[in-house]
Parts: sequence; structure tokens; C-alpha cells
Amino acid sequence: MIKDRDVLPIAPTTPQATVQESDLYDATSNCLQECTSTTLDEAQAALLAAKGWYFDLKPGEKVVGAATTISGILFFNTNQPSSTACASTLGIAREYEVSYADATAVRDLKVDGVLTDDDRSSEHAGGGLLPEPVPILVEINNENFQGVSRVRRCARSTHCPSAPGCGRTGTNRSIDAVGVGPCLVREARAHTSKRWASRSPRSV
Repeated sequence: MIKDRDVLPIAPTTPQATVQESDLYDATSNCLQECTSTTLDEAQAALLAAKGWYFDLKPGEKVVGAATTISGILFFNTNQPSSTACASTLGIAREYEVSYADATAVRDLKVDGVLTDDDRSSEHAGGGLLPEPVPILVEINNENFQGVSRVRRCARSTHCPSAPGCGRTGTNRSIDAVGVGPCLVREARAHTSKRWASRSPRSV
């Protein structure tokens, strides 16, 4: 993620220098979320001085498709090939959602009450190449909310057993959107005072 400092209404008179990897803050360790005291202060200062940030993926892991940023969250998908030579598996598919500002985790995906590096992504059952997250605008209770449409594993819901696509366990395209409404599975989001919800729509 590269910072764009040219926010003036006119183009700069001189082109910016090419941003190198060394100009970016290395957020791989997630120190901004997991470090304390002096180490945290140093990490925050380093991010402020950098022209952006990056973090290393796992060995062989590659981003598939375009990324989408909605409400301060960066969504993107990856695939990590099997480490077994000539294997017929589809590798490990991961869905990432991190803060666009500093690459920290934004949701407790491991459901352990603590946001760590492990909460930056979740593995998608079956592997393969996931379709890219798509930005959408949905209307809930006569109110418009931004969100993303993406593939996720959907178990039978006790909140809304008749919800389209959630009658059986399987892979469905669902919506992550800010807000609440009928037949929505509510999820607490640490990064915002609003509530987020997820459901499988009739069509996307």
C-alpha cells in the first residue's frame, strides 16, 4: 500500500520519484498491533516516515485478482500452492481483510478475543483461485451501506434458517455490509462503532 500525498486539485509540476520497497514500512510482524512500549513507538514512527507499507506472504503464496478497499478495510484473496510435488490439490485459498492504513487485523477471525497476525486472513475450504471481492452498495431498512461481495463458507444459520443459500453447508457468495437487518448474522467489528453483518443474498 503506497501513500498518495498528491491530494491537490492540480497535478504536481515535477514527477514523484519511484517508490522502492525500501521506502515502505515492513508490517509483516504486525508489531503495530502486537508490540508494546518502546518497540510500538518505534514502529509507529517508522510507519509515519515511510511512503506506505507491505507485508510478506507465506512461501509460494500469491495474490489472485484485484484488491478492494471499503470503509478503511483492504480486501484481497491469495492462493498458496501445495508443498507436495505433483499434488492434485488446489492449494490453500485465503481471504485477507486488513486495515488500509497500517495492515493490522480488523476482525477477530480466530474468535479468541485478541487481534493478532493470525486474524489478517482466513482459509477458504477447498482451495483454488477465489474470485476478487466486489464493492457493492446495499439498501437495508431504507438505508444505504457499503460492503463487499465475496465467496465464503456458509453453515446452516439458526438466526435465519430460511436464508437463501444458507440452507445447507456449502460455498456461497455472500455480502459483508455495514448495518443490520432481517435475517442477518451479526458480527462485532473492532474497527468501527457500527455493526457489520453477513448474509447470502438471492443474487449478486
